[in-house]
Amino acid sequence: RERTFKMQEEEMNKKIASISSLSSEISVKEEENKQFKTKLEEAERKITKTQELLSSSDFKYRSLSDQHQQAISALKNQYEKERDKWQQTDEQNQNNFTQQ
Repeated sequence: RERTFKMQEEEMNKKIASISSLSSEISVKEEENKQFKTKLEEAERKITKTQELLSSSDFKYRSLSDQHQQAISALKNQYEKERDKWQQTDEQNQNNFTQQ
């Protein structure tokens, strides 16, 4: 009987030690998960901030590109008007020369 009781007690002590060990491992894993979650949240904030910066940069680029295209169009229109004036002046000068 005493031997059986001693074997049962040893088995119980092994199980208690095993449960204690598993409990410690769980605590360690919970702490690791907590730290990982914190890092993940920080990474998500950085991603969101980066996306906002990219959107802002894209908007600025498009805005500058639109301004650039408008400036090119304005210069082209101004050039064409000046060219038309030069052609008219040239034609008038040729007509005046021919009439003289």
